[in-house]
Amino acid sequence: MKSRQFANSKNMKNNFFYSKPILLLTITCLSTILLGNMPNKTGNIAGEDFTGTPTETSIVSAPEFKQKGLFFGGPTRKTPAEQLRYAEVLEKNKKYKAATKEYNALVIEWPTAQEAPTAQLGVARTLELREEYLKAFKEYQYLIDNYEVRHLPEGISFIDILNSQFRIANYYLTKLDNSFLGIGSIGVKGVTDAFAQIARNAPEWERASECLLRRGVAYETVGKNIEAIMEYEDLVGRYAGTPVANEALFRAAIARYNLALKAPRDEKTLRNAIVAMGLAISADPYHQYVETTIAHKKELEEMLTALLFEKARFYDKIKPNVKAALISYRSFVKEFPVAKETEKAKQRISELEEILKKEEAEKESTKQ
Repeated sequence: MKSRQFANSKNMKNNFFYSKPILLLTITCLSTILLGNMPNKTGNIAGEDFTGTPTETSIVSAPEFKQKGLFFGGPTRKTPAEQLRYAEVLEKNKKYKAATKEYNALVIEWPTAQEAPTAQLGVARTLELREEYLKAFKEYQYLIDNYEVRHLPEGISFIDILNSQFRIANYYLTKLDNSFLGIGSIGVKGVTDAFAQIARNAPEWERASECLLRRGVAYETVGKNIEAIMEYEDLVGRYAGTPVANEALFRAAIARYNLALKAPRDEKTLRNAIVAMGLAISADPYHQYVETTIAHKKELEEMLTALLFEKARFYDKIKPNVKAALISYRSFVKEFPVAKETEKAKQRISELEEILKKEEAEKESTKQ
């Protein structure tokens, strides 16, 4: 493990944010069942405690503990205070590249100086101004991991740093669907890792739930519906009853709808999507997506009725089995009493019952 020469992130979070996180509510039984039907294909953090540490290094992880390297030129001023003032002048004059270098030199040369947290913030800020957003995100994270934010200048808070990271993560989220050949993108894993890191930094921040939502949006944007569903339904479990959770319910329902369209003959997938849509509609009947969701639900219900009626006809006509056909038709009528196919099913039940009686009578006469 790498050593730290100053306050760790746990102390910082205790000083500048709330207390240890608690789960707001457990997910409803129905949602739990639906989530349980999803395979964990990505090894993602659905169900992970965001107070924990990442299990592997990510593209958005903070850099290693800063040390003097082979080509480290060192600070250009004799004291931390002088070095900080010099870097600030460079930044004020919009010489951002030079300012980044001088801020960073202070952090490396005098990591425990009282000016070091301000300098580290300067590194991150000037990188962001230079539009080197991934590097900026990492440097903001380095600040969070290694310094107490109370040592920053007056007017700068932990929330400001979180908002900077959130802004950068959102920037890369927009790049997922409109970047040419991936230029300027850090990929869906980079985006989801960024939002996960922000949530870990402050599990009880008012935008932590939004970070989870945007992880799902990232997967949804690139067509990974299963992964999106896992994120959305995990969010519902953590923040049940909140507006963000309701948004996640609708997005999960739409993602399940998309899965159902790709597997129109998969009864389980159809049923799960229909149940998910009903759950979302019940949770927020005034949601902006409610009309679309109602229409999608009706569409899938019609697909399901057609599929089950076809199943009954299979046992009736294609591979004749009177008893199996009767079971299927009766089940269909019970589940869909007002479907357009129901009258046909009832009529066929009557006919099959007569056929079955004749078959049984013939068997009896043969025995005698």
